[in-house]
Amino acid sequence: MLKKTKSLIAASLLGVMVAPMALADDTLYAEEVEYGRMLTIYHSADCDIDIEWVKDVQSYDLNVAMIKVDDIQSRRDNFGAPKRADRCSVGFIGDYYVDGPVDPGRILDFVDQAPNELGLSAD
Repeated sequence: MLKKTKSLIAASLLGVMVAPMALADDTLYAEEVEYGRMLTIYHSADCDIDIEWVKDVQSYDLNVAMIKVDDIQSRRDNFGAPKRADRCSVGFIGDYYVDGPVDPGRILDFVDQAPNELGLSAD
């Protein structure tokens, strides 16, 4: 898994977003997706991600990758997301963070406007 994560990070540093996709037999492969159409959610092992929200995000033709990590705060720090002891996950799309279950339409509008802000939060 570490090798796949490093490959995803290397690809994103090159400006290519790679979406890990699971096949029926759980084999992973990667496909190139349009920059800004990929929401990567980092979460702790004990985090209960709202799957209905993820499905809603996907219904807006956004690709979603969920990556389990040991230290969620370091991900927040790396991208300028606010420190939140009450949140066990943080998402990133393009150059922006997404903190909490933000409405998918709001996410797309935000990315399309490309503001000078670091990201957006659900609250």
